[in-house]
Amino acid sequence: MLATAKRGKVATLVRMPKELFEAVRERAFRERRSINALLVEATSRYMEQERPAPTPDLKARILAAIAAINRQVRRFGLVTLPELRAALEDVDRATLDAALLELGAERQVQLVPHDHVATLSPEERAACVRDPLGQWLFWVRQIEDHAGKGGSEGGSR
Repeated sequence: MLATAKRGKVATLVRMPKELFEAVRERAFRERRSINALLVEATSRYMEQERPAPTPDLKARILAAIAAINRQVRRFGLVTLPELRAALEDVDRATLDAALLELGAERQVQLVPHDHVATLSPEERAACVRDPLGQWLFWVRQIEDHAGKGGSEGGSR
């Protein structure tokens, strides 16, 4: 599901599961606010948080770890965040989260929410990254256009 959050002349396209969109729509109705206002508020709060700046070296390490895990597990390119955190255990959570979100914004990786968060163990839930809309991002996938640039072998299938 796609929704657009507009602030002045700037519009941001937000991709979200249908269930999350329905929850936002219900909250907007309940609070007598527009969906746009809720999306702008959530995005603004999220963007105002201070995060450490990831280094290019860390980004390369993340992409290499995704490729290495994918070669071992073979799950259609999807790697769980618990697996990735274990592979990069020397990187603190805030730094890794910031790097993943930046890689997502740069369209080098895709962060995918878990469809059934209730089925996750407390440890798995703790490993998730929360996005501005409160989604539990559990999977990460290297985007094919960048597969050859981040340490994976080959790049095409």
